[in-house]
Amino acid sequence: MSEAWQTNVRGVLWKAASPLTVGELHEALRREIGMRLADDVLSKQLDTLCSKGVVVRMPGPNYKLTEQAYQNLSAARTTALAEQDSCQAEFFASCTRECPELDATKV
Repeated sequence: MSEAWQTNVRGVLWKAASPLTVGELHEALRREIGMRLADDVLSKQLDTLCSKGVVVRMPGPNYKLTEQAYQNLSAARTTALAEQDSCQAEFFASCTRECPELDATKV
């Protein structure tokens, strides 16, 4: 479960335009995934991510992704979007070929 929470924290930090405080992280996690982590659980996740070199603790304290982690997540997003577009195009082509009377955009 902690790996899943770390993924959620990384995603929230990736989406943020600037470093976030613990309070802002709590709010963003609640908004993005509809759950609130206990303070000690979030703190443990942040400590783990910092020790892995994925997150940097800044004055405040504020937290942000390292540049490498940000680039890795951005590349993963680009790949996922390309795969999604490819799958959608193949689905539309299959619908046109196999069920021409079906409006694939409404399926």
